[in-house]
Amino acid sequence: MESANAHLNELKAATENIYDSLLNPKRVIPILDVFTKLANVVATFVDGLGGGAGVLSLLGTIGLNVFGDKIANSIQKTVSNTALANAEMTELEVKINKLRDIQNSKEASPAEQEWAKEQADLLEKQKNLNNLIPNEVLQKAEELNTKLRDLNERLAEAESKKDSISSRVEKIAENNNL
Repeated sequence: MESANAHLNELKAATENIYDSLLNPKRVIPILDVFTKLANVVATFVDGLGGGAGVLSLLGTIGLNVFGDKIANSIQKTVSNTALANAEMTELEVKINKLRDIQNSKEASPAEQEWAKEQADLLEKQKNLNNLIPNEVLQKAEELNTKLRDLNERLAEAESKKDSISSRVEKIAENNNL
């Protein structure tokens, strides 16, 4: 057993020697000091913003400013597609009812009745696939779109007021320089 421990100690000494050779402490310590100072600067910055919540709200604001239009367009497309899907569902219902009428008609031949049944069954399957999105989700999307339009209108009003105030301030500054 002592022989195995001796060999392990030799291996440990050799790996420490490799580590010291690859990572010269005289070179590593200044790098570590730089990273420590950088981490302290970031921590001070985050604390200055009010901690994690402040950083998250700042990032959220930046994200909304950068991606707000894309989000709005996506929501509007979703609502538009939902309206189209609802119209298609109504159209599907009408087709299914007509096919079921043919299927149950005594005037149709057995082949026509079978064809109408197969077609109606296929349309029923399509209708069921279209119903995978719950109505609550669709209603929530419409509510979000309405809120988003309202926020965009408010933003436009605020920008208009800002421009008006800026021009007034410029006029006052010009008058004071006379």
